[in-house]
Amino acid sequence: MLFLIADAGADPSGGILSLALKVTTPLALSALLVLVLFLLYRQVVGRLDSAGTQKAVTYVFILVLVAIVLGVGAYVTTQLVGASDGRPRFYGRVSDTADVHTGIPNAVVHIRLNGIRDVTTDAQGSFSVVLAKSFANQTAQVWADAVTYKPSPIQQVIMSADPGPQNISLERLHGALGTNTNVSCIVGKWLEKPNGAYIWSFTANKAGLHARRTDGWSEGQFQRVDLDWVGSLHWGNGTTWMGVTLSPNKDCSQLSTNRDWWYQRVP
Repeated sequence: MLFLIADAGADPSGGILSLALKVTTPLALSALLVLVLFLLYRQVVGRLDSAGTQKAVTYVFILVLVAIVLGVGAYVTTQLVGASDGRPRFYGRVSDTADVHTGIPNAVVHIRLNGIRDVTTDAQGSFSVVLAKSFANQTAQVWADAVTYKPSPIQQVIMSADPGPQNISLERLHGALGTNTNVSCIVGKWLEKPNGAYIWSFTANKAGLHARRTDGWSEGQFQRVDLDWVGSLHWGNGTTWMGVTLSPNKDCSQLSTNRDWWYQRVP
């Protein structure tokens, strides 16, 4: 505001038009309005003969200044605190650990909070989702995965109105992971890790590979995509997880996934 007044003080008539071209934000607009009112006040009040009229104009000027200050305060508060209807907004970017400036498109961000909510990144690796009000200020488990990448570690995130941008890095699969593409490498029984509580059975069929948890709570179908097996899992509560990836190692003893578990072959 002060620099606007300083620039235009020497040339009240011609300076305002040039300053108007520089107005690009609400704060700059407020400064310009104050400048215009100040110049008008100085020109008008100085020519008034009646003391009562001068006082009335002064009061109007003060009221206008108060309105401008309140408007600017509301704008600044909105920018700092964030306009929100109480629903938490979760947003950020998924990038490659080898180059944090490279976003990973079609990565899946998982938000575990009273169930799991999946969000897919855009072409730049960015994601954004607005959650229900009931999730506000609750702690969620968050991780991300993508085809040919290892899942990220699980993070604990408080779902406030604006938790700030989340930066999730993924490490690309290297070496032994994802190198054995033969379906026979996966066929058989596997122990879910790290909990070790469930056994999964994988069988080959005409469509590719069928997976089933032996307690019947989950099953799905997979097809080979490049060096991995990609498919979906259907759960007993009616939910479906798309884009699940299976990546066996060379000796078929371990099976990596893009979720928060992996498999160890049952002897």
